[in-house]
Amino acid sequence: MRRSTLALLASSLLLTIGRGATLPFMTIYLNRQYGLGVDLIGYALTSALIYR
Repeated sequence: MRRSTLALLASSLLLTIGRGATLPFMTIYLNRQYGLGVDLIGYALTSALIYR
């Protein structure tokens, strides 16, 4: 594989890991700051990840 392809794949992996690491904290923030239910937060995050 070319070096540029590996760099692109590595950056995509890091972004995916970072996004996954922030999801639990986003849920806690939305629940505590705005009083949203966990089910509503789940629907919102799911739709945001599907339709991005």
